[in-house]
Amino acid sequence: MVRLLFLMIAAHALCDIPLQGDFLSRAKRGIDPNFPAWLALFYHGMIHAGAVLLITGSMLTALGEVTIHALTDAAKCRNHISGKVDQAIHLGCKLVWLLLIWKGL
Repeated sequence: MVRLLFLMIAAHALCDIPLQGDFLSRAKRGIDPNFPAWLALFYHGMIHAGAVLLITGSMLTALGEVTIHALTDAAKCRNHISGKVDQAIHLGCKLVWLLLIWKGL
């Protein structure tokens, strides 16, 4: 279980920083007029969900990840929550995914 948590947190760092890039970061905030923010948020969430699926093998955790990650980032991009709260939610989700796996869901 510790290994899964470690891998999910490492993958989160990879997906949230280098794999996001400037284009996706700007598009999520609605700055790019040629790319809808909702789609950028969804694609960013899918990058994270793909990593969670590869690590856990659980479609349930992947679906939870894409949903919560996109909604959390939307809240951050609209200044409803801070970057610290955003990251706390993302990391907290990893603990929830671990609990779901441990419970066999």
